[in-house]
Amino acid sequence: TRDVDTQQASTQKPTRTATFKLSNAETASLSPRMFATNAPQTTTHKILHTNDIHGRLAEEKGRVIGMAKLKTVKEQEKPDLMLDAGDAFQGLPLSNQSKGEEMAKAMNAVGYDAMAVGNHEFDFGYDQLKKLEGMLDFPMLSTNVYKDGKRAFKPS
Repeated sequence: TRDVDTQQASTQKPTRTATFKLSNAETASLSPRMFATNAPQTTTHKILHTNDIHGRLAEEKGRVIGMAKLKTVKEQEKPDLMLDAGDAFQGLPLSNQSKGEEMAKAMNAVGYDAMAVGNHEFDFGYDQLKKLEGMLDFPMLSTNVYKDGKRAFKPS
């Protein structure tokens, strides 16, 4: 098996580390070079992720690190991937007033690689969500959202 280290930096909880193992068969699609004789036995990947941010742009001491501090963490940790698991755009007055646009700008500034479409992404309506998608410098991903029989977002 191969060890893969992931690190989570949530805007709501302190950073923590988790380790999981993948079999060679499971990682074959990730790295065909793993079968080469000079391939390393361990590959480390750092993944920072957020979830359920709900418009929390600013730091709240002891509760939320805020987007500015999250950007600093990302710059220090240099993750291979920066992801959000959804429910980012709505929740607090500043984000709600802008219908998620201020959060989209902040997420671009942090430098996310992708985000999942959460149920609360639809709180401002489908048209606004598609506008937010167009504002982002990274893809919004979903495999189970359809509009007129076609996928509304990239599946991966």
